[in-house]
Amino acid sequence: MWRLKLEGIDTGERFASLAQCWERAAATDTIYAFNDLHAVMAFLGSNRIDDANRTISAMRTEAAHNTDNGAMTRQVGLPLAEAFQDFAFGRYRDCAEKILKVRPIAQRFGGSHAQRDILTLTALHAALNAGMGETAKALATERTQHKPQSPWARSLLRKAATLKPA
Repeated sequence: MWRLKLEGIDTGERFASLAQCWERAAATDTIYAFNDLHAVMAFLGSNRIDDANRTISAMRTEAAHNTDNGAMTRQVGLPLAEAFQDFAFGRYRDCAEKILKVRPIAQRFGGSHAQRDILTLTALHAALNAGMGETAKALATERTQHKPQSPWARSLLRKAATLKPA
């Protein structure tokens, strides 16, 4: 769903349905850092800003705990949730910078390569939107190297190539 959002594709009510499934994550306790980020993405995608804020607030509380999930939330989940929030509010440079700081350790977060790929893809779109030419080109080049037959990857590289260096 988030990939479609990044490309400006209308998802109808799909985000709203997805967000409804994550409602319990907007409560005062967190589930698991990886899942909490997905809840934030669903809430942001459906414009349920209060729920996204409540989830991020719960993540901040969890990050203060000396538990495995507290550490994962502190190191990976919370910075990424804040980055996605930045993206949703048009703070694209902040989004890209936060994701790029966490990206080297994102595998600790769990999930498949395809699931974690949303981080790079969001950072790339944020860099494009922020006019961060070199960053966008580097991320798009990396993407085309991993997916050389992908028309989408080549399209992103062409977009990045139109940006001037910072």
